[in-house]
Amino acid sequence: MNEIKVLEITCEPILFGGQEMFIMNIIRNIHNDKLNIDVLTPYYCNNKAYQQEIEEQYGGKVYCLNKEFKAGGFRFNLFFAIKKFLKAHQYEVVHIHSGSVNALSLAAFASKLSGVKKIILHSHSTGLKKTISYKLSKFLSDIIVKKCATDFCACSVDAGKWKFPESVIDTKLNVINNGINLERFCFQKEIRDKVRSQLKIQENDLCIGHVGRFSVVKNHKFLLDLFKKVKSEHPNSKLLLVGDGELRTEIETQIKHLEIGESVILTGEVTNVTDYMQAMDVFVFPSLWEGLPIVGIEAQATGLPIIASDKITKDMDVTGIVKYLPLDNNDEWINEVIQTKEYIRESKTSEIRDHGYDVRQLGVVMEKIYTR
Repeated sequence: MNEIKVLEITCEPILFGGQEMFIMNIIRNIHNDKLNIDVLTPYYCNNKAYQQEIEEQYGGKVYCLNKEFKAGGFRFNLFFAIKKFLKAHQYEVVHIHSGSVNALSLAAFASKLSGVKKIILHSHSTGLKKTISYKLSKFLSDIIVKKCATDFCACSVDAGKWKFPESVIDTKLNVINNGINLERFCFQKEIRDKVRSQLKIQENDLCIGHVGRFSVVKNHKFLLDLFKKVKSEHPNSKLLLVGDGELRTEIETQIKHLEIGESVILTGEVTNVTDYMQAMDVFVFPSLWEGLPIVGIEAQATGLPIIASDKITKDMDVTGIVKYLPLDNNDEWINEVIQTKEYIRESKTSEIRDHGYDVRQLGVVMEKIYTR
């Protein structure tokens, strides 16, 4: 096989989210010297650890075009940026990742006009509701992607339906499990004790955890209000928030307003997420929408019970330790959170493996798609 140049395009900035982790897992688990993989964002990279790993360990390049990024809206600025880049850098395969309908279609169109032969679109999320704006974007996107894309991937069937034409779902959609390194996410009490000690979380404290970008979709406002009520019933409670994002200032203001600052721990962006999961007692996941979130699979692997919004796909529950609740019933959330204190924790890595989430399989699957 001749050398194949692959470009992973993320239509968002490179930070510490699940989409970036998925790309990293591809790079780490494809063992084919004929595949040379680079990464492009039209925006910026604030994850220097990933950039360093890609460039120093795997010989790839990370390209940042430094366009202005605004979440939501019609991101037309990425079209010209990607088109210009691909005219100057030739790639046989382009794998485009995004949670945005219009970003996927614009990047696909730019790739097609630049002469790329294999254009893979990857949907990583669903949405909250089908607004008029969404329906218009989806209608235009469907026309473009049917003419431009050669392959369609998604983390779940629902995520595929949200982004791609109906005709694609039954015939061309590849549902790709967001694999994880099962050895890293095995429950380890010694790490749990060490991290809780560092964070000053006592053995009898109820540690409520969340991992996710500080953005609207993750619904931190609901989580903070919930924690305030849980703490009133279970005073020895701590809230551990792992992540960062554009709403951090608003979240810090709400924490101050609720007068819970002494019980809330903000870690910022971290590279050792699994260590913080070990320290938690329950993972609370009140997202307004998701695709099939890899963080939910990771939490289950560590044996961490999850209380999740019923807006999140039921496909996430592969171990039986996920409880889905509607967001309009606070009392039920409070009761379920407090009851998890009695949960006896154990690793669930074997169940995760049985459901096809071993990260080593991700490399095998993506190599076949890149080379066929």
